[in-house]
Amino acid sequence: MWDEMLQWRNEFGTDTILEDFEFHELEEVLQYYPQGYHGVDKDGRPVYIELLGKVEPNKLVQTTTVERYIKYHVQEFERAFREKFPACSIAAQKHIDTTTTILDVHGVGWKNFGKIARDLVRCMQKIDGDYYPETLHQMFIVNAGAGFKLIWSTIKGLLDPKTSSKIHVLGAKYQSRLLEAIDASQLPEFFGGLCTCSNQGGCLRSNKGPWSDPLIMKIVHSMESSALRDIVQVSDIEETVTGSVRLRALKLPERISDTSNAESGSDVDDLGSPVAPEDVEYHSLAPVREE
Repeated sequence: MWDEMLQWRNEFGTDTILEDFEFHELEEVLQYYPQGYHGVDKDGRPVYIELLGKVEPNKLVQTTTVERYIKYHVQEFERAFREKFPACSIAAQKHIDTTTTILDVHGVGWKNFGKIARDLVRCMQKIDGDYYPETLHQMFIVNAGAGFKLIWSTIKGLLDPKTSSKIHVLGAKYQSRLLEAIDASQLPEFFGGLCTCSNQGGCLRSNKGPWSDPLIMKIVHSMESSALRDIVQVSDIEETVTGSVRLRALKLPERISDTSNAESGSDVDDLGSPVAPEDVEYHSLAPVREE
């Protein structure tokens, strides 16, 4: 499986996809497939949102191709591993490598699940399951009406049983469940939270999160990143009299075995010995509040 993944990464060009692939049609695509990362959950994981009820598949394929969209999908996974997960790990001061996802399926029914949508879902599901396993902590499917519930059995059949066990299908009264997992300040107003991101064009356009913090990203970009799926761990945090902190990053082995069994936020053993890095001083970073 490991060799197969390495072969796929080489053929797909994932190692350089952030630099080599430009999804110039993104702004138009977002009109027909609203989605984006916004904030973190109470454990510091990035929150990913899709408004599936507003997806227009026919207009989407007039804007881009399935092949280009899949490439963008993979690019966003790579961005999560190289930027979002490390940034969240630094902000939360613990290991983060999974996401909390919200899918709003208001109005979704068979009319939304035509051939184009089915092909896209199958392709993304295969890539996600084969090459990016265990990246989902939990998923909330909200506004699930009768139309969506009719097709849920079909969609569920495409998923690995372990993945489907992490999915919660909720109706219109979902707000309290989301607020159990996500602080109101991190949850968009249209989901029952307090955030509007009015100065950034709305929550799905704001890219709100630790990965947008310049100080945190300075640390992320200063770390060695030759191994694409290294886990970032922050250690040896020393308070100084000026209120700044010294952050020492661990250099980890290029291949970490059996990480799929480690839950996000848990302690990770056998990461390897620290490699005498230089201390880098930055302003104090407040950890994500936990409840």
